[in-house]
Amino acid sequence: FRRALEVVLVHDLGAILICAPSFSLPKSFRAAGDVKFTMIVSIFSMLLFRIGFIYLFTYIFGLGVLSVWLSMNVDWLFRASMFLWRWKSKKWQNKQVIWHAILPCLLSLIPRQLLNTESNCSLLKKVQHTNHPIKGRYPKSLRRVC
Repeated sequence: FRRALEVVLVHDLGAILICAPSFSLPKSFRAAGDVKFTMIVSIFSMLLFRIGFIYLFTYIFGLGVLSVWLSMNVDWLFRASMFLWRWKSKKWQNKQVIWHAILPCLLSLIPRQLLNTESNCSLLKKVQHTNHPIKGRYPKSLRRVC
């Protein structure tokens, strides 16, 4: 019973204190177009801290199942510190989303019945007659509707 209580406490304290910045910040960076940094930090921390510290805590310190959750907390702490550093450096603000690649995919998810309205057709016709980056790149289903 004691070991189970230790595991629950270690996990819950880590989840309450350091889980939020280690998962919410990278999602906002990816939404802003800063994908490469979040991918590198996530892969590096997964390999070094989760796998490496599980080995260290289990075989060297003999902590057993508790080593899994301790290494998760170490990983979350590293990620949170890296993402907070990135947030404060404001380098993520210099990235941009590639809209001409994303917008056609988003438009193809909308059912044709919703697109078959005058306002949507007029919007797509305006895009056709401008130098907008998605000019001519929206799905064929939209071209048939309008």
